[in-house]
Amino acid sequence: MILLALIIPSAVEYTSGLLLKSAFHKQWWDYSGMSYQLQGHICLKFSLYWWGLATVCVYGLQPLIERLYLRISALWMLLLPLAALLLAADLLWTCRTRRRSVRGLELGEG
Repeated sequence: MILLALIIPSAVEYTSGLLLKSAFHKQWWDYSGMSYQLQGHICLKFSLYWWGLATVCVYGLQPLIERLYLRISALWMLLLPLAALLLAADLLWTCRTRRRSVRGLELGEG
């Protein structure tokens, strides 16, 4: 897992750098002046920064968020039906007002 925390962010940064350069014909960041870099898209220094950040997130932040989620899991059983009801009401209201506006346009044209 720790090795993946180094490889995946570096691969994403390198790939996105290549894609952005090919799509926009501009290099959005340039590490070419730094040591241990690859085509200016990634360098060892920032790969180690990404590794540290990913490791902190996986082993520090994620367990905290999981604990918080488990503490309020009973609340989700109340919020989910309420959210579904609000979304359904919004959908019905939107359909009703759109139908009225379309009808008003048809009557105005005739």
